[in-house]
Order: sequence, then C-alpha cells, then structure tokens
Amino acid sequence: MSTPGVVARVARILADDEVNIAYLTVSRKKKGGEARMGLEVDRPLSEVPLNLEYLSYILWVRPIPPVME
Repeated sequence: MSTPGVVARVARILADDEVNIAYLTVSRKKKGGEARMGLEVDRPLSEVPLNLEYLSYILWVRPIPPVME
C-alpha cells in the first residue's frame, strides 16, 4: 500500500546527509497499491541513506554502482 509523505521523508533524509537528488521517479500500478521510487543522486551515499530500508514503509533499497562519472 502506498503511504502518503514517503517521497518527502526520503528527500529529507537525503538532504540531511547533504545528498542532492538529480533524478526521481515514482510509480504504482493502481491507486492504493505498492509504489516504486527510483532516484539518482549526485554522489555516493553514506550509511545513513542506505539505512532507509529499516523504515517501516520501505520494503527494500538497492544501490546501483555508477555507470559513468
């Protein structure tokens, strides 16, 4: 089930760690269904943002290594 405010919460956690979001997309298949968020950031993440998966409203986090620098 999608949860209101998750985008804002994730953005705040990243901003508190001084991480800039370069690209963000959110989608879901139906109203009230699970939502998916993908984002690209300007620098590698510290441990703080990687701990997002421990929040009750996030199912999993998968960091992807940079393709180009």
